[in-house]
Amino acid sequence: MLLRILYRMPVAAAAAFFSFAFSLTPSGPGLAEDKAVRLLSPGSLADAGLLMHILPRFKFKTGIEVTHSPVADPMADFSAPAPDEIWFIVDTGGESGAGNLRPAMERTPVFHHRTNARTFDYVAVVLADGRTSHVQTFIDWLVSETGRRTIAAFQPEGGQAFVPAEAAIEEVADESLPGNALLGEKLSLTHCGRCHVINESNRMAGLGSTPSFGALRANESWLERFQSFFARNPHPSFTQIEGITEPFDISRPPPIVPLEITIEDLEAILAYVSRMEPADLGAPVRMQ
Repeated sequence: MLLRILYRMPVAAAAAFFSFAFSLTPSGPGLAEDKAVRLLSPGSLADAGLLMHILPRFKFKTGIEVTHSPVADPMADFSAPAPDEIWFIVDTGGESGAGNLRPAMERTPVFHHRTNARTFDYVAVVLADGRTSHVQTFIDWLVSETGRRTIAAFQPEGGQAFVPAEAAIEEVADESLPGNALLGEKLSLTHCGRCHVINESNRMAGLGSTPSFGALRANESWLERFQSFFARNPHPSFTQIEGITEPFDISRPPPIVPLEITIEDLEAILAYVSRMEPADLGAPVRMQ
């Protein structure tokens, strides 16, 4: 009901409340705090592309904006993280960096960055006490099964360069999601059926190069994949989700008729897919 109300509000008014209204989990961040989190990390990490991969997915999942500020070395440039800050730094285990954290700071291993020369172990550094709940939400997501899968799914040219940290918090997903599943089926056929086989009604209409919804549903990470589909190729070139995606670059118009949906539409599609019977393919589905 709240999503329906927000959808009818002016865009400027709805934006302030959107991320609270749309949440697939029972516990969401409150409205009292600023929804932004500031991430500081070496510029080389931003250049590697991982942050562009994970930050939009985290925002979609939680509604929390993470803005990135590249710095040479947070440990050297600043005394301690602010309550709304997270630092990604290399764990040196020595005289500097994360091996020499002050008592006011707390670290969490998040991922390893493998290069041709060596492997860099990154940790997330936050205040030990007094950090905002949105900072904690980001940390929890990074080490959750969903966050680890998101990191592992980043495939830059030349092979996998990032590996999630070993420690993880087990996440129990609700396989049956709330929403209008009947509407979700209709929207899936209308918007997604031009490429994917949705069900028996369009069994012969999908493209042979795209997996069916049943096959996608059979993958253990189906929920994260459907939630973040707009950021997965080739969707960014023709997909617009109101309040989430950036407008198309006028110099690069979409190559096909745009797929334009609202958050309420996506919630209905997720409700429909959550109730689908996964395809029995005889072996685990492997995504390329």
